[in-house]
Amino acid sequence: MAELSAAQADYETLFNDLEEIAVRVLAEQNIPISTISMQSLEDGLREYSERGIIAMHAYVSIRLLKGWAADATDKDEASANTFHRVAYHAAMAATTSALISPMVTKFKSDELRAFLGRQKGTKASKKASEERAQGIRSALAKLWADGARYRKLDPWTNAVSALDPTLAPPEGASNAAMNKIVSREGKDLFGKKWPK
Repeated sequence: MAELSAAQADYETLFNDLEEIAVRVLAEQNIPISTISMQSLEDGLREYSERGIIAMHAYVSIRLLKGWAADATDKDEASANTFHRVAYHAAMAATTSALISPMVTKFKSDELRAFLGRQKGTKASKKASEERAQGIRSALAKLWADGARYRKLDPWTNAVSALDPTLAPPEGASNAAMNKIVSREGKDLFGKKWPK
C-alpha cells in the first residue's frame, strides 16, 4: 500500500477519532447506526436527546466526508491532499471553537433547541390537521348516510359545522379553507358519487 501523505494521515486520525466518539455516544443513547441516514435526519428527530441528535449529525457528516475523501483520492494526489488538508482544518476549527468558546456552544445549543421546537410544532400541527380531516370525514359519512346530497361545498361545510361545532371555521372566517378539506374528503369517501 502507498504511504499516506501527511495531510491524509492527520485527516484520517482526526476523523477516525471523531467517528469513534460519535459511535460511542450513539451506543450510549441506544440509537442503532443502521437507522441513521440523511433521510432519517430530515424526517424528524423528536424522540432523541440533544446529545443523541448531535451524535447522529456528526456520524452522518463524517460518513459523507469519508465518501468525498474517497472521490478526491480517486481523482489525483493534488485533489486528495487539498481535500484532506481543508477537511482536517475545518474539523479542528469547529471542535476547537466548541471547546474554548461557551458562546459558540450555547449558540449551537440554542439553534438545535429552536430546530427541535419547530420539528415538534410541525408534528403537532400535522397531527391536529389529520384529526380535523378525520372528524370532517366522519361527519360527511354520517350526513351522507342520512341522505344529504348538496350540490355545492358551502352547504356541506355548514352541515358538518352544525353536526360538530368543534370542526367549524373560526367565528367570522369564511368556509374557504374548510371547503377544501370537505371537497378532498368527500371525493375520497364517495368517489364519483360525490356531487361537484
